[in-house]
Amino acid sequence: MFIRPRKQLTSESDLPRVNRSAEPLVSDELFKKPYLTLNEFIDCLARHNVEICEEVAHSIEAFAKDWLSAPRMSSLENFLSPTEILEKLYRRWRAAGDLHYELMEHCERSPAWRNWFRTGQPARLDPDGTHKATSLLEAIAHDAEQRYQEILANKRALDDNSPSWRFPVLNDQDRRWLDCLGFETNEIFEFVRAKEPGKQDEGSAGEPPWIHTSRIVTLFDPKQLGQPTRNWARTFSNPPAGLKSKAQRSDGRGIEAVWDPVQIALWLHQKRKCVLVRLDNVFEMEDLRLWQQRWKDEAEYLRKQPGYIG
Repeated sequence: MFIRPRKQLTSESDLPRVNRSAEPLVSDELFKKPYLTLNEFIDCLARHNVEICEEVAHSIEAFAKDWLSAPRMSSLENFLSPTEILEKLYRRWRAAGDLHYELMEHCERSPAWRNWFRTGQPARLDPDGTHKATSLLEAIAHDAEQRYQEILANKRALDDNSPSWRFPVLNDQDRRWLDCLGFETNEIFEFVRAKEPGKQDEGSAGEPPWIHTSRIVTLFDPKQLGQPTRNWARTFSNPPAGLKSKAQRSDGRGIEAVWDPVQIALWLHQKRKCVLVRLDNVFEMEDLRLWQQRWKDEAEYLRKQPGYIG
């Protein structure tokens, strides 16, 4: 892996800040390829889908500051800065983990795993191959998380820059098999609801305009919903995979994400046990007038379910 030379880090001003936002997908090169390897797609998600919340960003920047002032045997003068190393590991961990979650959670509609190691053709994997591929994806997420956490805890050298997906437990044949593992491009991007550059996702016909994050945080007030206020903003700045895939649309850095308030309410009811009466009150606000009937239909369905409480 080639890493361009950098000047030696000697002061805090030399340390780059963590990029909180995901990068915009400005090139359509990926969409021109009929197939993507698993690592290509994880890298794409890491750059363009993973945002870093303030809590995580502050942890990384605090570590980088301490690293700069601590005595050490080696120097990163010709490598990435500690901020960049940790940021890349965190994004890779979240991207691989989120992808694994979505593939397992929605296995009935997930795209086919493919591998071209033996024949050169992107053959669809059988159940055993699919299980092996999913296990490797889980291992990629775990490996990135472990490296990230161990570096923050000073249990791993920061200048350990070997690629995070080349596990020492894999033999040469399995590593080559992993290098040839991937998906059909259109299938995997459609699965994660990613949008091709230059194509605006307009939603289904007659759907009300989705609402920007800054307004959503105000509308879904945790105090009014009976929810803990700590880390509430993080729910929307760094959303869990299930919430993000169903309720959020994001075009990357510099463009505020938008949300489907009905899907947010359903997630809060199902995952955070928020009672429907409190959510009903949210949809009485003028900003959500166009969403009121959709919410009433969903809430009525939930109230008719056997064993419904609250």
